[in-house]
Amino acid sequence: MAQMAEQRKLEGFPDEDAFLRELDSFLHQFTMQRQVSGDVHRLKIPGHESIAFWPPKKRKMLSRVAPSSDLYEAVTTALMSFILHRFDIHNVYDIGSYSGYFAMVAASKAGSSSTVHAFEMDPRRSAAITRTLEGEPYAQGRVHNHLAGLSDHEEGERTVWHTRNDFYETKPTEQEYQESMWRRLKFRMRGMHDRNQLHEARVLVTSIDAFAEKHGAPDLIKLDVDGYEAKVIPGAMKTFREKRPFLLFELHKSERLARLGATRQGLMQMLFDCGYRAATFSDHHDCSKARVERVTPDSPAVHREKTDLFLLY
Repeated sequence: MAQMAEQRKLEGFPDEDAFLRELDSFLHQFTMQRQVSGDVHRLKIPGHESIAFWPPKKRKMLSRVAPSSDLYEAVTTALMSFILHRFDIHNVYDIGSYSGYFAMVAASKAGSSSTVHAFEMDPRRSAAITRTLEGEPYAQGRVHNHLAGLSDHEEGERTVWHTRNDFYETKPTEQEYQESMWRRLKFRMRGMHDRNQLHEARVLVTSIDAFAEKHGAPDLIKLDVDGYEAKVIPGAMKTFREKRPFLLFELHKSERLARLGATRQGLMQMLFDCGYRAATFSDHHDCSKARVERVTPDSPAVHREKTDLFLLY
């Protein structure tokens, strides 16, 4: 059995409390700015090169824009920036890359030479990431875009199925991938008409452990895969035990994890068993409200049924 890594030494901090206090202060002071020139929008993050940015679209109905969309995932952006600036980060995995935004955040840190791997299993999104990166000078030769789904073991290239937000390694029935009528109506009113369409694609299916063996272990992982963390996390146990990268991820409700036989408590316990410590945030959309909360296996945050943002360290 692989030897478990010691608890992370939080270099530059006398103890965990000091680390969490500085993180909390950083969040509350964090700001980003849009830079607009004609139809081109870019986002300036302190300590980073400006990056490509697409402002939220005006919707015809239910047009309120969530705080996370106004400047796009401000709390997660701030946490990633904090880690990139305060720790020695050489290798970053952006899993569930979607538009490549967090890959760009990682690569755009001023003076950085880190390598960034972006993983996206939707061929249309993956192609869009490639096009975006071609226009970002800081990303050249450093951001590697992979048409891939991360799972609990390596299978190589194979056929998978996906909707806008869900990934399936076996073809699902309509009952398995269709959301409730209310959710379909809600998202249609927000302009998302293809959310429940099933697509088939050929992608690489691998695991964090298998990929790390070939391309180097990560120092920082951003993971947002809409419940598929139930498969991604078990596929990273060797990396988590031996290397203990920072893990910044959204943990979804158990109802999202149940189709894969997982629970929130079970996944978090796997991470605690690897020696991780954890924090969550009272609000993961608005930096000014995102009070840092230390998390233990018995914390209410582990057992409640909502989507939470966790930082494992």
